[in-house]
Amino acid sequence: MQTSETMEAPAIIVVVLQEILVAHDIRMILREARPDARVLLAQSLCDAERALPAGRIEMAIVQMDPATIAGSSLGRRVVADGGKVVVVSADQRERLPDGWIDLPIPFASADVASLLSDPA
Repeated sequence: MQTSETMEAPAIIVVVLQEILVAHDIRMILREARPDARVLLAQSLCDAERALPAGRIEMAIVQMDPATIAGSSLGRRVVADGGKVVVVSADQRERLPDGWIDLPIPFASADVASLLSDPA
């Protein structure tokens, strides 16, 4: 029998997109690829930060200026947790911080699923 001390908490993946239908699609893809993960959807950075549960954030998929996410408590927490920051972008002209991933629009289901297997 597992105790609460030996049970590993589910991975947390945060998706922050204004386009809620796209966010739901991403959540569906993530849940198919990682059914054990907890996927949190938010339409704004503020909403995401208010709803953050305890536990390690494995990945944040965001559609916002990289400097905004880097300076936020969500961005700092993902980095501190050793997670991935994925920036969804139609035209990413800014250089992303080292280790961050660009997810260009349009993207396919396989592009999203591959984020789970790529090293951080």
